[in-house]
Amino acid sequence: MKQVSEKPNMSVPEVESLINYIVKITMPIVEKVIWLSEEISILRIIKYY
Repeated sequence: MKQVSEKPNMSVPEVESLINYIVKITMPIVEKVIWLSEEISILRIIKYY
């Protein structure tokens, strides 16, 4: 994930803070999606029985 060379105007700390910011935003969304997919799969299993 070293794409610093593509953006020379951004320093390494800025890039790292940006990545941290993106991770903070996306992690809850990813967790929700995983939780929802697990719920749906459980519902499908219950429907088949």
